Order: sequence, then structure tokens, then C-alpha cells
Amino acid sequence: MAERRQEFLGELHRKVDKKGRVVLPAEYRDLLDGDFYVTRGRDNCLYVFPCEVWEKRKRALRETDEANARDRAVARSFFSGATRPELDSAGRVPLPPPLRDYAGLSKEVVFVGVGEYAEIWAAESWAGYQPSALAAYSGGQEE
Repeated sequence: MAERRQEFLGELHRKVDKKGRVVLPAEYRDLLDGDFYVTRGRDNCLYVFPCEVWEKRKRALRETDEANARDRAVARSFFSGATRPELDSAGRVPLPPPLRDYAGLSKEVVFVGVGEYAEIWAAESWAGYQPSALAAYSGGQEE
């Protein structure tokens, strides 16, 4: 039987400390294996990518049209905000001020599993986003 890759699932609430660090949920820590990237995501959240997913995204961005202003803006935003943080002994991720500011992370955050990667949302932003996302999901496309 082939080994099954685990996925990022669920909503996990955490607090941001005074130094801008947040404890990475243990179940996500195991999936990231201590080596990962954090960057700006869409909808004002942060993306947390395992290295293999980061490499996939990086390749996809390199294949975009450099002559296209939107493609350049996406690549610049994605890469200029990226960091490859190291967890401390307590499993905390240091989030640089520009990333915290972008996502509005100040007190409580929500780690959201999105399959092959995770997102970090300000709790208030996630609560505001969910109703429209759930409406789109429940009334959305047939499978």
C-alpha cells in the first residue's frame, strides 16, 4: 500500500505573542517537518507552504508572462513577502511585521487547513470571510 501524504485540515485558533510569534499547531508542525515558507496570500491572509508546495508555486510563477503587469505584481507580492522562518524550541513561528500588518494579525489568529498548504488569518477577518465562502460552497458547483 502506498504511503498517504497527510493534508492540512481544520481551523485551529492561536494567539500572537508580544514579539509577533505564534505557536504553530502540532499537527501542522509534523506536516511541515521544520522547513517551510510563509508569504502573503490572497484575501489578506498568509500562506504557509511545505517546501515541495513552495517549489510548485515558484515554478508556476516563473511560467507567467513577465510582460504582463498583473503577473509581475503577483510575483513581486508573493516573493517580496516570503520568509523561511525557523521554529523556536516552543514551536513558535516568528512573523515579520510586514506580514503581520498585511494580514492584520495582532491578537488571535486562525490556522486554516487548505489541503496541501495552510493559511493564517486574523480571527476577525476569518469570521467575516466565512459567511460568503460558506454560501458560495453550499450553493455552489455540482460535484
